[in-house]
Amino acid sequence: MNPQSELNRYITVSPKVQGGTPVFKSTRVPIKNLFDYLKGGDNLEEFRSEEHTSELQSHSFISYAVFCLKKKIS
Repeated sequence: MNPQSELNRYITVSPKVQGGTPVFKSTRVPIKNLFDYLKGGDNLEEFRSEEHTSELQSHSFISYAVFCLKKKIS
């Protein structure tokens, strides 16, 4: 599984949606909202329930973020 291709399946960037802010595909929910929820002490279930995103979308993005961090650190 290629993390970049997985990311592209669940995340989109388009000038026509939220002014080019990265969002979960087929939504207008910015990726930043996920971090805001987590930073505020909420969990993924709360985020997904309130923002109407799928488990696959949020987990795929988090997996990609972890992959990028590991790659940058090593």
